[in-house]
Amino acid sequence: MAIVYEGPSRLNKRPIVGIITSGSKNLKTGAQDQLWILDASESPASAVASGSDVSVCGLCRHRRSLAATTGADPCYVLLFRAPRSVWEAYKRGSYAGRTLQPAGSLRLGAYGDPAALPARVVARLVKRWGEHGSTGFTHQWRTATHLRRYCMASVDTLTEQREAARRGWRTFRVGDAPADGEISCPAAKESGRRTTCNRCGLCNGAASPDDRRKHITINAH
Repeated sequence: MAIVYEGPSRLNKRPIVGIITSGSKNLKTGAQDQLWILDASESPASAVASGSDVSVCGLCRHRRSLAATTGADPCYVLLFRAPRSVWEAYKRGSYAGRTLQPAGSLRLGAYGDPAALPARVVARLVKRWGEHGSTGFTHQWRTATHLRRYCMASVDTLTEQREAARRGWRTFRVGDAPADGEISCPAAKESGRRTTCNRCGLCNGAASPDDRRKHITINAH
């Protein structure tokens, strides 16, 4: 476990922290190293209640404070579990001075959007994880164009999917059956969990403007 960033959010300048943990037991992701992007001043639950979670989640329509107005399902992340534990350990100083060696691929955003981090930090992390690989997702795809190389555009409708694809993104859509150009997530329940995110690595953005790999879709969870 290690702190990889402390400083202002690129989304609203509020202090945030980026922390990486290893040893995930998530059945879908497998043994990925996990990046947690958290408000540095308020606990995850308090930040949601006050609206300060915009510093790490931006304009994601699944933010609990926005879901009621956007009609979206609230974020599925259980704040009282891992996010709270990681934040509390950070406030206790448990991660101070620690370094972390890559153990699996890196999940850019177990909680929080990588667009909240400076571009140089994301690039450095992807480079450090090197052959281990990384996966990532952003709801800020209309503005965070520097993440196209590393992240999938998180979209909720086919209209958004088509717009993001036109802008050069590979997409990850939560919804129904795959449309043209999409495939079901190989690590999802509906695919029979043929693999894990740690082994698959498809959700690593668009390697180049000529990247013709399929877009990914998954059932709501």
